[in-house]
Amino acid sequence: MTGLFFVSYLLGNTDSATRLQLDLTVDTTTQSIRGHCRRQLPGRQDTLPVSGSYDTVCAPGSGEPLIVARLEADLPVPAALQTGFSLHMLLSPGWKTGNASFRLGADCVQDAPVALEPTRQLKQAALGQLNDYLRCTYGRAFGAYLPASFELSFVE
Repeated sequence: MTGLFFVSYLLGNTDSATRLQLDLTVDTTTQSIRGHCRRQLPGRQDTLPVSGSYDTVCAPGSGEPLIVARLEADLPVPAALQTGFSLHMLLSPGWKTGNASFRLGADCVQDAPVALEPTRQLKQAALGQLNDYLRCTYGRAFGAYLPASFELSFVE
């Protein structure tokens, strides 16, 4: 994928106590990532803005380069959410699957499976993500100075 695209992941197993959803905007021109991390807890959902970057690496015996992504909490965040957050993902070419290790507050999870979130929910979150991305990156809201042929891309 090239340019600006959106991807949404579920991290962890369905029986895991710490399961995250990442809704991300990836800019391949700057190799930057922005988005939101959601953690579902009994009776509430925490949402944390995140940002980071990615690189590609060639693994021995692999024909295509793998993607290594790093994310941190995008401060400032509300005091209630000021828990440490860091995440490292190793993704397959095409950004579809992989494994992640992350720390969120007192929870540390190693080698959690990464799977694509169904596209229906991704597309619902995409316009809000794009608006946030453009405002943070360029200081403009969605629609300002976009070419008429602008298309949204989704990892499916």
